[in-house]
Amino acid sequence: MSKKPDRLPTSAHGPEGTPRLGFLQAFGAILAAAFASLPAALAGAAALLDPLRREAHEASLVRVSSLAALPLDAPPKRVRVVSERVDAWTHYAETP
Repeated sequence: MSKKPDRLPTSAHGPEGTPRLGFLQAFGAILAAAFASLPAALAGAAALLDPLRREAHEASLVRVSSLAALPLDAPPKRVRVVSERVDAWTHYAETP
């Protein structure tokens, strides 16, 4: 007759030699990596979605002249159009 052991084996390996805790260790490592990369993923998502959160501004078109005021037989001229421009935090006074 075989005798039952008084204590269970404390080895981390099962009867076939495969690790019993391998799944838990791998799951814990994946979970730790996910938590470690969470701030970077949230910062990237915030940067990608930032244009969607902002209010849309109309394109500011500046009327320079009417088509009827342009001479037909004159050569083209270069003109400088100057107006104020406001970016997110910066105000550009009279820039081309």
